[in-house]
Amino acid sequence: MSADEEAAVFSRRDERERPASWVALGNLRLFQMCLCYAWHMVSKLILAVAILFAVNVHAQSMPPSIAGSWRIARIMPTSNVACWDKAQAEQLLGTPLRYRQGSMVWKGGAFPVSEALTRTLSSQQFIDEYKVRLPELGIKATSVTEIDLQHEDADITGATTEVPGDTIVLAGPGRVVVSACGVFFEAFRDPKARASH
Repeated sequence: MSADEEAAVFSRRDERERPASWVALGNLRLFQMCLCYAWHMVSKLILAVAILFAVNVHAQSMPPSIAGSWRIARIMPTSNVACWDKAQAEQLLGTPLRYRQGSMVWKGGAFPVSEALTRTLSSQQFIDEYKVRLPELGIKATSVTEIDLQHEDADITGATTEVPGDTIVLAGPGRVVVSACGVFFEAFRDPKARASH
């Protein structure tokens, strides 16, 4: 008898002599592993749903709180990492932003907006998401309202698909903070545009 034939006979003999409880135990462990994996996936889903409701996201058309014309006034000094250098960021200073039903306008280009997602972020959630503390943006509140305008991807900055001003943080009466490529800008309602309407 060859070594392979001998090993096969030995293996069959082991299977016959193995107690049925061993097989049941192996199946039970496999079942436990599957159950643990399923529970892990369900718990992730539950957590995602809980976070979604905790962050308080609302889809709507253009919110009245931002409708109208704004002017980018200054770069906010923050400690986060940005993909723009100072020269690139300074090109936005003084540029107008206009938010109206169904679109936003920046530097004369209109960008269709399908919806606006509004959510409230605590100061910790804001740090977790943007790596920026609210006081760096001149905001003393413990939470902020953020409006994220949904639009087709655009390549107007060369570094990202976002449009400057498509994410707006309500910072106070007549004052918002917008971001582009990790740089945060302070913008104010444009009094000239308001007078012309």
